[in-house]
Amino acid sequence: MMKTLFTGLLALAFVCTSAASDGALMHANPATSRLAFSAWYESEQLPGRFNAFTVEVRRSPDHGNPTFLRVVVDMASADMNDADINDELKQADWFDTTAFPQAVFVSHTITENGRSGFTARGTLKLKGISLDLDVPFDWETTGDGAVMRGRLSLSRLAWQVGMGEWEKDETIGDEVGLEFNVELLAADT
Repeated sequence: MMKTLFTGLLALAFVCTSAASDGALMHANPATSRLAFSAWYESEQLPGRFNAFTVEVRRSPDHGNPTFLRVVVDMASADMNDADINDELKQADWFDTTAFPQAVFVSHTITENGRSGFTARGTLKLKGISLDLDVPFDWETTGDGAVMRGRLSLSRLAWQVGMGEWEKDETIGDEVGLEFNVELLAADT
């Protein structure tokens, strides 16, 4: 009986510890969150945005800082305010949304890099290509939620975006800027 009681207590302790280490789960509020991008064409910056994406963050139960980040972007939702360009972005030379409908960034390693700044070290999988990526962001706790903001630059060619006739076309820049402002709410709200 003592052995059964001891085994039961160990199992309960393990479940409680696992649940606590998972931390609080939060999701992006789609109504107030934004994921924008900008590309360069003939030295002119062209803005765009992704209209459909999800963000999942886990916070430490001890200090409330982010410990896990997962972003899923619906690549067919890319919008550059021009129907023809939007259709072109879905094609195989660009995002190839039929074969690769989503881009996914996952980070299990988030470190502080300043007073309210963090860096999420993870992997971005886009068009079937997985590459390591560091994503810097500011973090602001807001009651039960948080806001994360940041910007970074990517090489479109590293993920084979803009291939075929566009790959060596000097009128289209390799650098693509990303900017995000995400309001996170507790998963149960």
